[in-house]
Formats: sequence, C-alpha cells, structure tokens
Amino acid sequence: MNGAAIQFAGATVRYAGADRAAVDDVSFEAEPGELIVLLGPSGCGKSTLLRTVNRLVTLDAGSVSVDGRNVASVDAVELRRTIGYAIQAVGLFAHMTVAQNVAVVPSLLGWPANDVATRVDELLALVGLEPSRYRGRHPRELSGGEAQRVGVARAIAARPRALLMDEPFGAVDALVRGSLQRELVRIVRDLGTTTLFVTHDFDEALKLADRIVVMRGGRIEQVAAPDELLDRPATAYVRELVHAGDEVYRHYYLHVRDSLAAEYGMGYAIAHPGKLALLTAAHVEMVATALVVALLIAVPLGVYAARRPHLSSWVLGVLGALYTIPSLALLAVLVQLFGLGFAPIFVALVAYAQFMLARSVVAGIAGVDRAQVDAARGIGMSPRQILWRVEFPQALPVMLGGVRVAAVAAIAIATLGGYVGGSGLGTLIFNGLTLHQPEMIVAGSLAASALAVAVDALLRLAERRARFG
Repeated sequence: MNGAAIQFAGATVRYAGADRAAVDDVSFEAEPGELIVLLGPSGCGKSTLLRTVNRLVTLDAGSVSVDGRNVASVDAVELRRTIGYAIQAVGLFAHMTVAQNVAVVPSLLGWPANDVATRVDELLALVGLEPSRYRGRHPRELSGGEAQRVGVARAIAARPRALLMDEPFGAVDALVRGSLQRELVRIVRDLGTTTLFVTHDFDEALKLADRIVVMRGGRIEQVAAPDELLDRPATAYVRELVHAGDEVYRHYYLHVRDSLAAEYGMGYAIAHPGKLALLTAAHVEMVATALVVALLIAVPLGVYAARRPHLSSWVLGVLGALYTIPSLALLAVLVQLFGLGFAPIFVALVAYAQFMLARSVVAGIAGVDRAQVDAARGIGMSPRQILWRVEFPQALPVMLGGVRVAAVAAIAIATLGGYVGGSGLGTLIFNGLTLHQPEMIVAGSLAASALAVAVDALLRLAERRARFG
C-alpha cells in the first residue's frame, strides 16, 4: 500500500478571542510513506494543525490537500473514514470488546463480516497482541500499553493511506513507550502509511521521524530531517531545542534512531541471527586486533623488564596502576582525546592488556631454568637466539596464560564500546538499554559471555598443549 501525499498551503486557524492565530500560514508537504513529526511546546499549534487534515478543526485560510484533493471539498464523515486517527487518550469504546473496537471503521464502510474478522486478527497480531487472548476483552481489562496498541490497530483497520497520531504514547511509562515506538516504526515501514505524529518530546521526534516540523507560536521554525536539525538549526529556538553542538547528544540519539528503525522490536537473536553474527565477528575482530597491537608493545617491554630485574617492579607497577583505573573513567578521558567512535575503545583495550601480557612475559622468562640459559651461552648462542630458541619456547605456557586472561578481559571491556560509538556486541547491549528492549540486552550479553567462555577454553587448551607438548 502506498501512502498519501499531504500538503499544507498557507494553513491558518484563528480562535475567537485569541490574540494570535493558533496556526499561522503553515506550508509544507508530507511525501507518500513519510513519518513526519510535528514538534513543539504546548500551545504551539501542532495538534490544531494535525486536526485540520481530517477536518476536526476548520481552516480560516489556506488549504490542506490529501493526494491533491482539498479536504474541504470532501464530506467530513467520508474523509475521516479514510484517514487513521489515534490520540493520547486512546478513546476506546468502553462497551465494546477489543475486536469490536478495531472493527468499527471497516464495519462502517460495509466490509463483509468474514473480512472484518480476518482483518481484526491480522491487526492484533501486527501490534503484538495475541488475537485469541485479546479479541474478546474489554478496554477496562487492558493495560495502558495494550490499550494504545488497540488504538493503533483501530486507526489503521481500514487500510488508510494517511495516519494522524496526536501524542499517542504520552500517557504511558518509558518502558512501554519504547516498545510502542518500535511497533510504530515497524508498522509504518511495513504498510507504507504516511504518518503525521504530534509530540512535544524532541527525543521521541528524533527517534521516529523521517522529517521534523518544529513549531512555535503557530508558525514553522524549521522543517528538516533529524540529522539536519542537529547539524544546521535554522533559528536560535531550534538550536536550543536540539542541543546543537553537543556531539555526545547528537551521536547518542542518531545511533538510537538507526537502531530503532532497524530492530522492529522482535526477539533479537531469533529475528536477526545474521546481524548478531556480524556484531559478534566485529567484536572478535576488535579484540583480536587490539591484542595483537598490545602484544607488539608488551612483549618487548616484558623482555626489557626481565633483563633488568631492578626495573621490573617499576615497569609492572606502572602498568598495574593503569590496569586499576576504572574502564569507564579511562574511556571518558579517551573520548575527550580522540572523540567518539572506534579509537577510544581500541586504545583502552590495548592499554588494559599491557599489564597482564607484560607480567606474563616477565614471569615466563624468569621461570626458565638458568642452567639451560647458561648451556645455550656455552654452545655459542647469541642473546637473540637464546631468547627465541630457549626462553620463549619454555615461557610460552605462562605467556599464553597472560594472553588468555587479557583476551577474556578485553571481550568484557569491549562491550563498553557501544557507549562511545564503537562496534561489536556492546552496541547491541547499549541500544537495548536505551530502547528498553530486554531481548537485545540479553542477546548481546549472552553472545559476549559465550564468546568469552569459548576464547578462554581455546586458550586453556593451547596453554596445556604448550606446557605438556
């Protein structure tokens, strides 16, 4: 189904006795299939503007057109049956069951009873309500979130090409609101319905909108995509509203927005096994690369310290002090130095691995039988040959133990990368926390835990083989 084009041309609404127009010369167009958010404070005219589309509010000047047809030329009742409408108060009819509420508009349009029943079950499933459990319930038997889902189902029951939503999620708690936002994104994308969504919450607007219409005092301040609002606010009011110039805020919400559009609120590991595999692979790549770089630093440093016992305690002491710094505190410093993205978490992984790796090198070399080292010197081996042919082979089990501990710690620390814009499983956990989506948190946590257990087992096996041959 294709969405409708909705066009406002000089739309103006004046209420008797008011000192200014409630909506003042508003002009913009919603493209077919777009999700447009009308954003602004209470009294800015956003709800009034929305209600001009289905003629619940009459224009005093200008026009509103749906697919090029002026709504003023269409019978108001006929018009409203072709446009979905959902509000914060939901407005479910208390004397009707859930199925009867959802079926209202199709029944008014004269759909056959079998088609209506089928459509009701389709819609209940679409909004995440099991038809057999919910179709016979009454509104008083529903939670706030369930009632809102039924309200959405009723709004789209007759397959409208345009959907009007007036702060539909404003009366529910944050956890339910996050779930409803995910459902809305999924439904709008699946059905291609052009949607006008009213909210005073910029965070909600940024998560949902293809474009945002910022209103104040009945007029438009700016119409733009979320990233454009953040990057190029047109007025001082918009700049303050969107926290322009705050890179942490910008990154956070654009990241959440992309995730919200992608996840559709389903059981993550079941619904997205391919993406979970890609995130796990990215996690492995980040940790493995960091460990390779860490080894290139820690092995020479450990050899240097092992050759100079009087400096060994100092070297390990400094690295140990670095290791005790809380990871979030270190990341906060690194974000200031490198900005958000891959760099801060990568540097943190390399830094945290140093102590365990260097200590294992020092301990491994110190544990080699000195008689064997003396014998190697006696038969003419150079210091480099002694290191590579005698000390490293015998120190390898201890060094692998250090690699094992460092690798498992790095897998855990790498999950923090999601908070600073890195890749890997941390992004899944971070997005789940932000979107109040437990299945994403569980999927990311279990995948990271399984990865740590697998790496620990593999390196223990390698350590045992190196020790016993």
